[in-house]
Amino acid sequence: EYMAGVSFYQEVKDASMNFFFEFLPRGTHMIDYPLWVNQEGSYQDGIASFQSIYAPAYNAYSQAGRVEVER
Repeated sequence: EYMAGVSFYQEVKDASMNFFFEFLPRGTHMIDYPLWVNQEGSYQDGIASFQSIYAPAYNAYSQAGRVEVER
C-alpha cells in the first residue's frame, strides 16, 4: 500500500489491523482505512500502538476514543 508519501504492508485480522513500515520519516503521519458498522449504538475504538522491530525501546501509544453511530 502507499498513502501520504509512505509505503507500507497492511495486515487485516479479525480483531486488529496491523501496518508494517520499512521506513517512516520523522514527523506526524495519518493512515486511514474504511470501516463498516452493522448497527447503531455507542462503541469504543481500540488504541493505536507503534513499536520498532529492531529497537523496541522506540514505541508510542494512543488513547481509546468513543464512536456514536446513529441512523
